[in-house]
Amino acid sequence: MEMSSKQSEDPDPNSQAEPTVSSQRMGSVAVLWGIFLEPAAAFRQIAKHPTWFLPLLATLVLVLVFNIILIDRMGIGNIIRASMQGDPRADQLAELAEASSLSKVMLYVAPLVSTPLFLLAIAGLFLLAFSLSGKDVTFKKSLAVVCHSFFAYSVVSTFLMLLTVFFAGDLSQLDLRNPIASNLGFFLDPSDIGKFLYNVASSIDVLSLWMVFLLITGFVAVSSNLRATTARAVVLSLWCAYVLLKSIWAAAFGR
Repeated sequence: MEMSSKQSEDPDPNSQAEPTVSSQRMGSVAVLWGIFLEPAAAFRQIAKHPTWFLPLLATLVLVLVFNIILIDRMGIGNIIRASMQGDPRADQLAELAEASSLSKVMLYVAPLVSTPLFLLAIAGLFLLAFSLSGKDVTFKKSLAVVCHSFFAYSVVSTFLMLLTVFFAGDLSQLDLRNPIASNLGFFLDPSDIGKFLYNVASSIDVLSLWMVFLLITGFVAVSSNLRATTARAVVLSLWCAYVLLKSIWAAAFGR
């Protein structure tokens, strides 16, 4: 009896618990797609192995591919006009751009330089904000969260923009500053409500709010002492500050 009791208590050496997706070691590519399917698990993996190069590289590839397709289908002149609608200088600048071989190169190169700088700045801001709150977020982890979140945003937004470019009836009338019907501003006229309110409405965007959710999820996962309430407060505060400053700038100097 005693012997059979011990045997029943011993675990079966052949039986193994089924590993869950969350507990498995995810590779870098798997983590990229995990951001879409299971973001909390993907960010927990990023916390163990914070990497930023692959999502940044993938984002730059998306930017380059989109620019190639956009320039091929629209032409540099129409791109200038579409991005400067309402500006009396649009036609003149479009003609100058069409006559300059440097303009095409700049359209390719500028986003490839500005995107990494933008992500570095955002990661630095989050690092500063969380450090002031006493949270153990390193710059590498901050950059990893920012790059993976922006990659996911870029995949969806680029896909929707490509659909818009391919199926738009008249590309010369396409407003490249707000081409996707994912925000309130898309359905409003800035001349009716004013530039400031138009830009605030344009920022109330489904894709942007999804990226905010990813950032909050990511920072909670990579920090051992960061609560979700604090992460939400920091990320939403910085996002609101960005929207406010962008809207003030647009009202004063642009659309």
